[in-house]
Formats: sequence, C-alpha cells, structure tokens
Amino acid sequence: MLNKIFGTKKKDELTKVQEELQIVNGAIAEETQTKNRLAEVTRLIQIELEIGTDNELERRAKRIQTASEQNAQRIAELQTRKAELENQIQELNTLKRKAEIEELAQKDAEAILKHYKARVLLEKLERMKSTIEAIATNANLVSPLRLLRHAGTNSLDKNNPAHRELLEILENLTEPAKKQAQKEVDELFEEMKKFMD
Repeated sequence: MLNKIFGTKKKDELTKVQEELQIVNGAIAEETQTKNRLAEVTRLIQIELEIGTDNELERRAKRIQTASEQNAQRIAELQTRKAELENQIQELNTLKRKAEIEELAQKDAEAILKHYKARVLLEKLERMKSTIEAIATNANLVSPLRLLRHAGTNSLDKNNPAHRELLEILENLTEPAKKQAQKEVDELFEEMKKFMD
C-alpha cells in the first residue's frame, strides 16, 4: 500500500528535493558571508571617505554598492527557492505519512475482517451443529431400512445367500458414496481454510 501511494518515484523526488535544499542552504550561507564581507568593506570605505574623497574610492564604493545589491537579490532568490523546496518537502512528507497511515489501517482492517469472518462462521456452524449431530447420530439412517423391509427381516446376514446379494449391492453403492462424501467434506474444509486466510 505504501508503495502504491508513495512509491519509488515519490521517494526519489523527496530525495532530490532534500538534496537541492541542502545546496540552496549552502549557497545562502555563502551569500550571507559575502554580504557580511561587503558590509565590512563598505564600512571601511565610508571611513576613508569621511577622511577625504578620492575618485578611486568613490568608484570602489559604487562597485561595492552594486555588488551588495546583487548579493541581496541572490539571497532573496535563494530564500524564495528555499521556501518552495521546503513546501515541496512538507507536501511529500504529508503524502508519505498518509500512505503509512493507510498501510497500517489496511492491515488493521484485514485483521478485523478476519475476526468478523471467523465470528460469523462460528455462529453459522453452531446453528448447524444440532442438525449435523441429529443426522450423524440417527441410527435409522445407518440401517438399510428399505432393504430390510424388502427382505422381510430385522437384520441382514452375510452368510445368508439371499441377504448377501442385497448387502453386495448396498456396499457397491455406499463405498463410492462414502469416498465421495469424504472428498466433498475435505474440499469444504479446504475452502473454509482459504476463506479464513
């Protein structure tokens, strides 16, 4: 999830913006040092001009004044760029935090859903339990009642040739059905396991 919202492209963008911000901060520091040196030179020239005027000194003062103005403009441009970069970083970090929160929420939602599914399934199985127990413990369903009535007896004996044929037919029908029933129950439980994953 984090990679969907804040993928490699956004991570790379954040890294590039942070690197550029470091460069801009370095340039601002250099320009600030230049500003301080220019201010000191201006102060010294002003002192010299107070002592006496000289064309060379006035030209130097104008050059320093021009350099100071250019320096101030560069600092202003760098400060503007710094603000833009800091805004971009803030936006990217906000997006990253949102992606992290959504990823955590997604994992919580999956856990909550798994719990809910288990609880609902358990309720349904508990309701079915009495029905399953009634069928599983019903002795009449285990006895071949129809064949017993057909044979006119209460039990079928394997040693009785007339009963043996009935028992063989019954076994030929029930053995494959038992295997099929076992397969269906196993498949049902596999589906339930998948459902709970």
